[in-house]
Order: sequence, then structure tokens, then C-alpha cells
Amino acid sequence: MTQIGRRPYTGVTSVDSAKLNDWMQVIGIFAVVLSLIFVGLQMRQEQEIAIVDTYGSVAEAQMDLSVLVGENMVVWKKGLSDRELTEEEKGVFVALAAAVWSHYQRYWIRWSRLGPGNPDDVASELAFALYVFPGLKKEFDEQQMFNDALDVARARKQGVSPWTPRVLYYLAKYHQERPPIPKTKKFIFWVY
Repeated sequence: MTQIGRRPYTGVTSVDSAKLNDWMQVIGIFAVVLSLIFVGLQMRQEQEIAIVDTYGSVAEAQMDLSVLVGENMVVWKKGLSDRELTEEEKGVFVALAAAVWSHYQRYWIRWSRLGPGNPDDVASELAFALYVFPGLKKEFDEQQMFNDALDVARARKQGVSPWTPRVLYYLAKYHQERPPIPKTKKFIFWVY
């Protein structure tokens, strides 16, 4: 005999169903939290891998730069000390100075974005090299004048990157504090 208006008994009450629903929500929240923790750990590991990879590429670039300077050491020394250079030597020195500038700038950008070091250490080291070597400072000034003229010609805002102002800040600081210039100068001076 069928009863009208009554459901057959299933063994699960609406209270049991509500508890089961609550538990399912707690388990779902727990799963979301665990997945977020996992994603965070994975991102940290990927950042550490990127930093290690960065050191490898920087080491290779530094080795290439050392070879380049070593092959042109006479020109490099003359240029750093601001001795007279022929047109050909001037071209070589400008290229070497640009490579050194680029080396430091790449390192500063990496440390600014990935760490692990303080990017201002890189800016202050290059500023000290500019302070110690008058020929390098002269080339830096000439390049900055060219860049400023190029920015005006392109109608572009000057000083887009914070890199150059950081180097100039430390250079001004060295000129004000006047630390002693070493008697024995390292002609391959980059550490980073």
C-alpha cells in the first residue's frame, strides 16, 4: 500500500544532510588552503631556481667580459687612466666601457627583481670605479650627454630607469666624502 504525501524512509535525515554538507565545505576549504600552500612553495622553489640560473648566466657574461678586457688590456688601462687614445683605441675602450656598464646594470636589475643581494651594492661599486678611474668617468659623462640628447631628439622623458640616478647618487657621495683612491688599482674591478 502506498502512502500519499509521505516519502519513503531513506535512513538520512535533513539534520544529517546539513552536517554532511558542512563537513564537505570544511574539506573543500582545507583542500583550497593546501593547494595555495603548495602553489606558494612551488613559486618559492622556482624563484630559487631562477636565482641560481641567474648566477650561471652572470658568471658566463663576466667570463666573456674578462676575456674581452684581457685581450685589450693595453687599451683598457690607457682608457681608464684617461691617457691619449687613437681613434681605433677609443672605439675599443668605448665598447669595453659599455660592456662593463651593461654588466653592472644587468646585475642591478636582477638583484632589484630577484634578490638575493642589495642592488645598491652594485650601483655603489660601479660609482667607485667611476670615482677611481678618470677615463671611465669621462666616457660615462660623454655617454650620458649622448643619451640625454637622444632622449630630447626622441621627445622621450629623460632618466627613465632608476639605475643611472643610483650610480650618480653614490658617485656624488664619493666626491663629497673623498675616500682614498687605492695606489694599486685593479684593472678588472667588477666583483658581481
